[in-house]
Amino acid sequence: MESIFWNVRGSNVPNKQLELSRFFRKHKPTFASLVETKLDAAGLSVLQRKLLKDSPWLVGGDFNEVRYSSEKSGGKPVHSRRLRKFNSCIDDSGLQDLKAFGHTLSWNNRQDKRIMCRLDRFLVHSSFINLFQHSIVNYLAPGISDHSPLKVSLEPLIPSSPKPFKYYEMWESHPHFNAIVDTAWKTKVRGSPMFRLVKKLSAVKLALKQWNRDFFGPIQQTLQRSTDKLSNFQAQLQQNPQDTILQVVEMSARLRYSSCLAQEKCFLRQKSRQLWLSSGDSNTKFFYDSIKARSVRNTISRLRSPNGVVFTQPKEIK
Repeated sequence: MESIFWNVRGSNVPNKQLELSRFFRKHKPTFASLVETKLDAAGLSVLQRKLLKDSPWLVGGDFNEVRYSSEKSGGKPVHSRRLRKFNSCIDDSGLQDLKAFGHTLSWNNRQDKRIMCRLDRFLVHSSFINLFQHSIVNYLAPGISDHSPLKVSLEPLIPSSPKPFKYYEMWESHPHFNAIVDTAWKTKVRGSPMFRLVKKLSAVKLALKQWNRDFFGPIQQTLQRSTDKLSNFQAQLQQNPQDTILQVVEMSARLRYSSCLAQEKCFLRQKSRQLWLSSGDSNTKFFYDSIKARSVRNTISRLRSPNGVVFTQPKEIK
């Protein structure tokens, strides 16, 4: 494994961006760090397209800005325009905060009228999360400095425990949904009213879980299969445009594909817990990235007991 650390100031200059791209194509390092690049939002966007693309990149350091008003204590309030500008740059670059803990108000003025801010942070791309799903940054105590040191840990994948039952809104669009629920609810159960209610709800849950596995399956795989079938039938129609049987089959495959797209859209919207951005755009990448980010935020990779002992092993945390 080879790593490169390079102090490259003024990376907004097109010639330097071209040279960076050539340099990294030539050396192909496993890990690369660019220091003091002095990039603006436009320069970062260009560098991303030319050099970074879908690489698992991480941006860190002292940004001299906060993202939210809650990240500053003391001094003058932060103007909302500055917050919007910084957050727009982060969003436009496809970045998000790496999960953090510790002394997150990472800078202080060390004066009697104390001002503390989160000026230091690590931002990551979705491709980084794919590779290091449980990475985390620890804001250590600042000690003799006015800034906290940041320690990044590339945590291994933590095996997930069995997931609880979850109701998906996409089921409601299927014509057999009501019949599945009705049949399961009519299961004959003897006992007290509360006992019967619990048993009937359990029967509905089991029926829906089985139906989801049999019919929907992993939503992305189901969508891919429907895409492949539609492409196959449309290719056959190119060879036999007047084949009426193929026309009917292609129309059925197209309807199935449209249904799968709608189901994926509904599934991702519910799972990501984000507001819908626009009614005409599926925003698939946005919602997949949101799901990954929420998974990272919800992961408990360490616990500290009341007596100060830190647990990091999955069995100890459970």
